[in-house]
Amino acid sequence: MEIRIDEREENPLMDREEVQFVVEHKNSPTPSRAEVIESLATTLEKSEDLIIIDKIVTLHGRQIASGNARVYESEEKLKQLEPGFLSKRTEESREKVKEAEEEAEEEAEEEAEEEAEEEAEEEAEEEAEEEAEEDQESEETEKESEED
Repeated sequence: MEIRIDEREENPLMDREEVQFVVEHKNSPTPSRAEVIESLATTLEKSEDLIIIDKIVTLHGRQIASGNARVYESEEKLKQLEPGFLSKRTEESREKVKEAEEEAEEEAEEEAEEEAEEEAEEEAEEEAEEEAEEDQESEETEKESEED
């Protein structure tokens, strides 16, 4: 995901900066608000808690989204000026991203455990085969020595 800032406009009366951005999301769905906020925070060198996404729009069949965000100087101003539903949307998006990351971690741990179990089983089978071969060789050696 690549983000590009198309326009930045200071709004001193509201104590914020208004940003128009474009997100290229090649071979992936439209990024979540939380992902866009994280990328904007990095690009603008601001805290994620001070950014509100007003809208994100992806035209059908395109892998480019455009949107508007507002970057505040303080959390107090953000809470004072922004409607509650936008903050709620952002929080819900963050929770979904966090849950998805936790699920991915759990799946990775389960896969690692399964791989470790499979490796242990394979090693046990190899050891059993080696022991069987050694037993067979020792039996053959005993038979040869008895024949002599």
